[in-house]
Amino acid sequence: MSVDYKAKKKEQGLQIVAFEGWYLRRKNFIVFKYMYFLEMTYHILIVVFLMQFRIPSKNNFQLVENSIFVTYPFLLI
Repeated sequence: MSVDYKAKKKEQGLQIVAFEGWYLRRKNFIVFKYMYFLEMTYHILIVVFLMQFRIPSKNNFQLVENSIFVTYPFLLI
């Protein structure tokens, strides 16, 4: 085998490895974005669900003790 052939084979192998790395990174990134979207949707649904049990306040800017803003952070712990 000539040295030229070995070098060419090695370069070809490196190109394949580089492509696989790029493809997997891209695939994982897409999956990660999708999972992030699902997770956010899940959190929003929990918030909407808990808001059903919120005590309505006369003043919208006032935090009620049983309000979603007080309850939800404790559920995350």
